Amino acid sequence: MDEFATFFADYHDYPAPRLDVYEQAVYLYVSRHTITVGKRETTIGFKSARKKMAFGVGKAGTAPSEGVIYEKLKSLESKGCIKVLSSERLGTRLTIFAPREIPGLFRSLARKNQLTSKRSISLVSRRIVTSFLSARRTAASTTLLS
Repeated sequence: MDEFATFFADYHDYPAPRLDVYEQAVYLYVSRHTITVGKRETTIGFKSARKKMAFGVGKAGTAPSEGVIYEKLKSLESKGCIKVLSSERLGTRLTIFAPREIPGLFRSLARKNQLTSKRSISLVSRRIVTSFLSARRTAASTTLLS
């Protein structure tokens, strides 16, 4: 799988379920202007970019307000998805983190999946042992009756 396909699969599996719709829109917009062109850092003028990013359901067909966009940038930063570096004349300078780079997200989810797998294996093992013991009891009782 190439770098973008890996990024997109990881994004969908890990941070996306934990982000609201506007956070997802901002994160994907930033990734479009960084990761897809081989960069991790960029400057984006969100005052104009917000009109190209997503359209809400509040007032049908309108872009999110500047306030909402800057609120979502802070939220994404607090979740470790991006790092706002500075505010410049051309816009907001930031760094994006790929899903595998978000502190604790990938490992904690991998650990959770590992525990779920262990529980599943444990449950299957118990069923096999129970089945085996039941078959032995049945065989033993059949032998005694013969």
